Amino acid sequence: MKTIKILTILTLAAILATACNCEKPVAGRWSEEKANAWYAERDWPVGCDYVPAYAGNQIQMWQPSTWNPAEIDKELGWAEELGFNSVRIFLHDKVWSADRDAFFANIEEFLKIADSHGISSLVTLFTNGGSRDRSVDEDIAPILGIHNSIWAQTPGIETVNDPSQWGWVKEYEQDVLRHFKDDSRIIAWCLYNEPENVPACHTYPLLKKVFEWAREIDPSQPLTAPIYTRPLSGSGNLTTRFPTVTYLCENCDVLSIHCYQPADEMQRFIDLMKTFNRPIFCTEYLARPFGSTFETVLPVLKKEKVAAYDFGLVKGAMQCHYEWNKADADGNKIPFTEEPELWFHDILYPDGTPYNAAEVEFIKSMTKKK
Repeated sequence: MKTIKILTILTLAAILATACNCEKPVAGRWSEEKANAWYAERDWPVGCDYVPAYAGNQIQMWQPSTWNPAEIDKELGWAEELGFNSVRIFLHDKVWSADRDAFFANIEEFLKIADSHGISSLVTLFTNGGSRDRSVDEDIAPILGIHNSIWAQTPGIETVNDPSQWGWVKEYEQDVLRHFKDDSRIIAWCLYNEPENVPACHTYPLLKKVFEWAREIDPSQPLTAPIYTRPLSGSGNLTTRFPTVTYLCENCDVLSIHCYQPADEMQRFIDLMKTFNRPIFCTEYLARPFGSTFETVLPVLKKEKVAAYDFGLVKGAMQCHYEWNKADADGNKIPFTEEPELWFHDILYPDGTPYNAAEVEFIKSMTKKK
C-alpha cells in the first residue's frame, strides 16, 4: 500500500507540475462549488454507452434512412427495467452536414424517448476512434468477428491535424450546443471522446478549441471529456499525454474517466481523481475477460457515487461482445471465428434475453430494481 501511495503522490505531482506550464483554464468553467452542488441534487447516474443494435456506427444510428425510434424505444425500455437512469450517446458531423434539420429532429425524438423511460442522455460530440472513410447512406455491413469494425471518426484525423479545416468543426459544434444548451434531458456534454488516445491524431490543439467554442455557447449542462490513460498502471506514454490529461483536469466541469480494469485499479483511478474535488463520471467500463465486471466494479462506483456507464446494452451490429481484436504483422485485425463464451461488452441478446441472468439480477440489486 505504501508503494501505491507513493506512486499516487508522484503521479499527481507530475500532473500538477505540468499544469503550471499550461494555459489558464478557459473562462466560464464551473466552480467546484457549483459542480458539486449540481451533482448533489441528482440520484446516482447509472447506465450504459448506448448504440442501438441495428447500428454499426453513429451515422447508422442517426441517418434518416436507418433511423428506427421503435427499436430505440424497445431497447431503452429494457434499460429502464435494469434500473438504468442515463445513457451516453454519440453524434456524428456527417449526419448534420447531410441534413441538419432531420438530424436535430432525430436527436429531439431520442431525448423524448429516453426521457419517457426516466433516462437522461450524456451526449458525445467528437471521437478519434474508427475510420474517417464513412458516409451517410453508405452500403456497409460489420466485418464478421471484429469488435466495433465500422465505427466512424469525427471530425476525422485529417481535420484534427489541419487547423485550416476547423471552421466547419466550430460551426457544427456550436450549432448542436446552441440548439440543446438548455435541454434538461441532457445530463452533460462529453465534448471529445478519449482525446489522448490514437497517437496519429494530434488532438490537443483542437481539444482546447473545442472547449473554448463550447464556453462561448455557455450551455446549462456541464462539460467533460474522458481521461483514458490510467496514471498508476503504466498504460500509454504519460510524458506525451500529460498536456492533454492536465488540460482535462483543469477545464472539465465534471471529471470523467475510462477504465476497463479490475476493481482495485478502478479504485486507485477514482482516488486520484477525487483529489480535484469535482464530480466524477466513469463513462466506459466492462471488459469481462480483463476482470472489469458488474459484480466487481459497479459496487466501487456506487460506493464512491461515481456516475457509471458500462459499454453496451444489446448485442448488435457493433459486435462488442467480441474482445478487442489482436493484429497481424501488417496491422490488420484478426477476426474471431467463433462466438465468445465470455462476452466482452453488452448485457442482452437482441430479443432482450440476458446474456447472464445472474448478472442482470445483480445489476438490478445495485440500481434497486430488484
